[in-house]
Amino acid sequence: MIRFNQGDIVAVKFPYTDEPGKYKLRPAVVISNKSMIEGEYIMIPVTSAPRNDEFTIQIKPGDLHGELNKISKMRCSKIFTVHADFMNNKRYATLKNEPLQQVLDMVGKIIQYER
Repeated sequence: MIRFNQGDIVAVKFPYTDEPGKYKLRPAVVISNKSMIEGEYIMIPVTSAPRNDEFTIQIKPGDLHGELNKISKMRCSKIFTVHADFMNNKRYATLKNEPLQQVLDMVGKIIQYER
C-alpha cells in the first residue's frame, strides 16, 4: 500500500449512489497529517466543475508539483474521510506549501469553534 502525504492529490473511488458496486475515480487532496490512523485519510474533493463560493479554492498554475489535466478547484467545505482501500494508489500531483497552507487555513475556518 502506498503511503500518501498531506497535500497529495490522489485518485479516490467515489461510489455511484444508483449503482451499488460501481464507482468512478475522482481526484481529492489529502489534508490530514501523519497523526491519522494508518490507512485512513481526511480529504477534500477536487473538481473541474464551475464553483464560485467562499470555501472553494482554485488551483493556479505553479501551485503543484506535477499537473492536472483540467483547470481545477478544491472544495474545502466537502471534508470526508476515506480508507486506503478506496484509493487507487495513483498520485496525480502534490500541492506546494503555500496553496496547501491556504487550504488548511480555510478548513480551519470552517471547523473553528464558535461561541
